[in-house]
Amino acid sequence: MPTSEAEFARSLASLRRSGWVDKKTRMIFIEMTIYNIPTNLYSSVTAMFELSPSGQVLPRVSVDSAKLYRYVSQCVSVPN
Repeated sequence: MPTSEAEFARSLASLRRSGWVDKKTRMIFIEMTIYNIPTNLYSSVTAMFELSPSGQVLPRVSVDSAKLYRYVSQCVSVPN
């Protein structure tokens, strides 16, 4: 995922050259799910880039996090 405006411009130019983005494209979505082990959190990240007819790029980011494993503990063996 681009971290600067210049990187985004290079990525967008590459998508245009390869035919993935053209004059009719209005929105580009980048979606990922990440897991943070120390905090036991899953996060769903969506980056949206709206391409307006006037040539503007309008970025939006959405991050939703949740703990999916409520009871996480170490295994303890029980003697027979």
